[in-house]
Amino acid sequence: MNIENIKNLFEDCKFKELEKQTSKWEPFDIGFNIFSLMSDIYYRENFHSDILAESLNPNGKHGESNNFLSLFFKFIDINIDKLKINDTYNTKLSDLIIFDDIEIFREKGRIDILIFSRKGKWAIIVENKIYDAQDRKKQIQKYMEYCENENKNFANIKFEVKAIIYISRKEHNKRPDWKTLEYDEEKVSQIEERFLCIPGYNESGKDIFSWLEQCELHSKTVNSQNVFQQYKNIVKKQGVDAMSNENAEKFLNLCKEKNVCIDTLYTTIIEISNYIRTYIKKEISNFNFNLEKVNTYGSNIVYIDYKYPNQKNSIAIDIFLSSGNKNSIEYKKFSLGIFSRGNNKRNIIDILKKKNLKNIRMEGEEKIYLQISDEEEIPFIFEEKSNKYISKELNLNIYKMEGFFEKIKQILTALEVHKKNKSLEENL
Repeated sequence: MNIENIKNLFEDCKFKELEKQTSKWEPFDIGFNIFSLMSDIYYRENFHSDILAESLNPNGKHGESNNFLSLFFKFIDINIDKLKINDTYNTKLSDLIIFDDIEIFREKGRIDILIFSRKGKWAIIVENKIYDAQDRKKQIQKYMEYCENENKNFANIKFEVKAIIYISRKEHNKRPDWKTLEYDEEKVSQIEERFLCIPGYNESGKDIFSWLEQCELHSKTVNSQNVFQQYKNIVKKQGVDAMSNENAEKFLNLCKEKNVCIDTLYTTIIEISNYIRTYIKKEISNFNFNLEKVNTYGSNIVYIDYKYPNQKNSIAIDIFLSSGNKNSIEYKKFSLGIFSRGNNKRNIIDILKKKNLKNIRMEGEEKIYLQISDEEEIPFIFEEKSNKYISKELNLNIYKMEGFFEKIKQILTALEVHKKNKSLEENL
């Protein structure tokens, strides 16, 4: 393996920017979700268009009149500076909600969602590309012409297109390639004056996900709340997956640019992952604490033994390393076990009570709380099977070593494990 190439990769500013982006993201698990149970249906744009159209429809089965349409218009008006692609855009959509004849159509003139008012003679085109479907030749131009020409389906009314809302998967500034798709030049300027791009999800607070959150918050029925709560998570998952795929592609391209072999890099990372327990054992052994023993057990456990002065039995602390995913090589969580080498609950309780540790409070014999700082208290629950008090999982990436080892030192300090540089009298 060429270490110099890998060093160059890690020092590259593009890698550092990529690391900054990916460090913020976690894989998103939507859990028990009715939409995800529909197999691959929720990956289809027609599925999303059906839900969005029904939500926007003042006469929809949600029975909440124009509640969600009004929230949609307000959402766009508030975030217009981010959504518009042309400074000549000047429509305030929330002013249109006064019309009492607003209708919503699916696939009228092949338009994904068409919002219009016969009285106001205006229309809003919603083009759904939330799953990155390809743009077709002159697609939006044809939609505009459909609305603006006299049409027998609308009593020969010519509608003024107030806005063209283009829902992308995650980009704010995405639009069709007008030239490649052979749009008429004079039409392009008219389209851009009305064009708004709204991402499905991109953590900006200016995406469809954010509007769905507002819908959930302002829903008047439990049924509506549940639908929006579950559907917004589907939208979020698709956005998170898209961002993850994009970063993976950037990383692979950067490896190619820096002449780093992916297979070799992956093998090295696996080796580091396998070595991590040994490394943790070594570092904890060098702590300034009088520990009796530090060792490893199994594939993901580091244990610490310590005996308080004048105590017969040792207490032991297990550090369970966890990735949260059996296929992951990145340890992002860990949990703790506290027990006595006397191998029963009574021994550890007697030790803790005798020491009268100021940082421990007990709820009967089944639950203890360890105060490791002014801001943090770790709960432990007794587990009969293992004869240990087991903590909740603590979210801390173990590869961020300083933070991880600082946490272990806080735990040892809270348990009043005595330091090497203190006298025995000070520790008693």
